[in-house]
Amino acid sequence: MKKILFSLLSITFVMLLPLRAVASWYEVTGVATIVSSEDAARLHALEDALFKAVNFSGADIGSISNLMPLLEENRKEYQFTNHEVRYILVES
Repeated sequence: MKKILFSLLSITFVMLLPLRAVASWYEVTGVATIVSSEDAARLHALEDALFKAVNFSGADIGSISNLMPLLEENRKEYQFTNHEVRYILVES
């Protein structure tokens, strides 16, 4: 009897716990004009797209500056840990 009561109470408490995981995917387009080089324009377009996505999601815009040195590499995909932005896929 005690096992059944304990099991029911355990299940009830587990069901009442607010378990919540939230993930969002935003698709944005960054725009930049080519002034000095295509690499600089690509970096500015990535910065513009990142700003639009972070601004739309309501996240901290000040954290973008931490990612900018990592975006200077010419890659198709970027993956980050311990940041509000976890993944960037560049389609060109």
